Amino acid sequence: MNRMSRVFPLNNYFAMKTISLLAGCLSLFSSVATAQLLDPVLSAAADNVTAVMSPMPEAVPYSQSTDEFVPVTNEPFFPGGHQALEAYFQNPAFYPHQAQQAGIEGTVHVRFRVTSTGHLTDLKVVKSRGSLLDSAALEAVALMPRWYPAHRSGIAVSSVYVLPVTFRAQ
Repeated sequence: MNRMSRVFPLNNYFAMKTISLLAGCLSLFSSVATAQLLDPVLSAAADNVTAVMSPMPEAVPYSQSTDEFVPVTNEPFFPGGHQALEAYFQNPAFYPHQAQQAGIEGTVHVRFRVTSTGHLTDLKVVKSRGSLLDSAALEAVALMPRWYPAHRSGIAVSSVYVLPVTFRAQ
């Protein structure tokens, strides 16, 4: 009888399964331990890559949180602030020619979601001033550049924003 058959008899199926299970667990634990040791190194490298590749002035951590009942640190805003937003809507191309000739004026309120990456989604008119001005307001908002997202505890989050778009005859 050889040495292996004395230590692990061939008919002892459960002993072999136990050894296989222990070897698998040890392998798993060593993988987890290695990942925990490398995590700070990899996350620092990822932050550097994000800062270099991001078109925004600062790297923004990504989050999918959509809990609107928890207050945010800052609201989303248009690049350049409120004055740049007003200048954006001064473009006469946004005011439909038919509405100008008919003398239709007013303010359309458009609700949209600013995602954690600054993209605008879920555009919807919440206060209408007629189909002509509604479609013009939706088109103007859809053509906007990326916004700076809201933040909660230093992390970019998705948030809802309502923007009044005013059309006045010149």
